Amino acid sequence: MEINEIKNFKDLGEYLKNEREKKGITLDYIEKETKIRKKYLSSMEEGNFHLIPGGDVYVKGFLKNYSQICGIDYISILNVYKNLVNNTEIKNKEENLIYKGETSKKEIQEVKPNKKKIKAWVVWTFTLIIIAGIIYILNLNPLNYSFKSTNNVNNLNNSESVIESPTPNPDQDNSQNNQMPVKESKEEVKVVEETAKKITAEVSSEKIRANIKVLSDKCWISVKENGKIIFEGTLQSKEEKYFESTTGLEIRVGNPKAIEFFILNKKLPLSGSSPVTIFINKI
Repeated sequence: MEINEIKNFKDLGEYLKNEREKKGITLDYIEKETKIRKKYLSSMEEGNFHLIPGGDVYVKGFLKNYSQICGIDYISILNVYKNLVNNTEIKNKEENLIYKGETSKKEIQEVKPNKKKIKAWVVWTFTLIIIAGIIYILNLNPLNYSFKSTNNVNNLNNSESVIESPTPNPDQDNSQNNQMPVKESKEEVKVVEETAKKITAEVSSEKIRANIKVLSDKCWISVKENGKIIFEGTLQSKEEKYFESTTGLEIRVGNPKAIEFFILNKKLPLSGSSPVTIFINKI
């Protein structure tokens, strides 16, 4: 298959796989060289690009690294991928327009007044009005009114005490009753351990927030929450990634000197070119 014969994502995956196998390159080797997990490489070769986390940005990065390892023109591969994405979006929009048009026609056909239901509703409403009028007239019976009034007078005469509403004291300061105590929240970051390969930080905050900005070159990172990987991939130059957790984060950085690392918007100094693992825990 030639690159100009690619018609869909499946064709693109097959093309990549064929070029890799021609050169005798294994997925294990690509995983080792690019730090891209083998399952994502397999997803690309199967045409399942939607299974790669991070969206188009990471798909393009994976395609570039994959192509460079296999000696494929990555610019042509990226152009093919962009065209497939654009064609898919246009097709989806057309299908949505057709679906909405058919739905609107169906709704117009179904919205027809039911004369029998309207007539029954009018009869019931009129009947309820008549019943309400009869009840109102019976409540105006003079004898019933006189009896109620006499009872009310006797009740007032027999009452021994009158409950009065308290009079507000103008000298009393009620400002404390009208104010709710305000709880001040302070976000603090404290580094409790720091070595060449490991940094442990503790934060005083309801949520842990970490921000990674790539200054130059590129940087591979892996992010775990409660031992489960929530992101893994290569960030390109000028790319930025944000992570948040209510429990804790474990972030492994492959190229510390290429990034700026922030915890709760406070910069954590990093240096060196060796990988470092950053543990962020709540106090």
